[in-house]
Amino acid sequence: MKIVSLRTESINIRIMAFLLTLAIPTIVLNSSMWGQCDSVYSAFAIGSVYFGLKGRSRHAYIFIALAFSFKLQTVFLLPIFPILIFTGKISFKDCYLFFVVYIATLLPALIAGMPVDEVFSAYITQTSYYSSLNMNIANVWRFVGHVDYDSFRLVGLYVAGLAALGLIYFSYVNRSRLVNTVDFVRLAYLFAIMMPFLLPNMHDRYYFMADALSLLVFLFDKRRWFVPLISIFCSYLAYTYLLMSGVVLLDYRIAAIALLAVIIVVLRDYVISLSNKDMKHDPE
Repeated sequence: MKIVSLRTESINIRIMAFLLTLAIPTIVLNSSMWGQCDSVYSAFAIGSVYFGLKGRSRHAYIFIALAFSFKLQTVFLLPIFPILIFTGKISFKDCYLFFVVYIATLLPALIAGMPVDEVFSAYITQTSYYSSLNMNIANVWRFVGHVDYDSFRLVGLYVAGLAALGLIYFSYVNRSRLVNTVDFVRLAYLFAIMMPFLLPNMHDRYYFMADALSLLVFLFDKRRWFVPLISIFCSYLAYTYLLMSGVVLLDYRIAAIALLAVIIVVLRDYVISLSNKDMKHDPE
């Protein structure tokens, strides 16, 4: 709702954004049926994007640090921060707040007696909990059969990293044209969907942030009404399988192809928008 307010003064549209977000099936099921709390880190992460777009640098770093303290998956959205920095939205000198806030959130565990090395290595340890390239999520690894796990895991990390760096580099080259809130929303969605789509070891609920951000893509560009429909449905597949006795609504490989098509469409919109800023590509 707050991000939509950056684009429109219409109270009706802002309230619609608020209510539609609450009605997203995966967001409802995540908390009410699954008992998960992905809404916590996602709220802080998306809040950091809002503060970044508002130019409130310190608030942006504080919110992304709070998000990271709750869930490692906040890293999906972290690549947008270099872009916010070199476009002048936030200041690099305020990045110390990220570390201050994150360390502050660790103090309760330290006070309770948890060893220092375990506190600071918790996320690193978590990355070695599982040894499967795909864990009930519609992404690129659905097309890979029995392979050498360690080798392909490394390939996945490199591919995802290169994809993020490529998007950051393109944004840097066109930073003088990156002034539109719509383009930043596209960026946020692309990182939130692209990272779990390409990375190995991804879980069922890791499209949660992308589900919410996909709605913003539609609200800012009505031509892309299918973006939230496809994104949320493909995310929803994992919920039906785990929460509804193994119900499979669609082959995950087909869902992965559909998600790839959506990523390409939004990426194309972003590239065209920045490459043709004088051509009035974006809808008002």
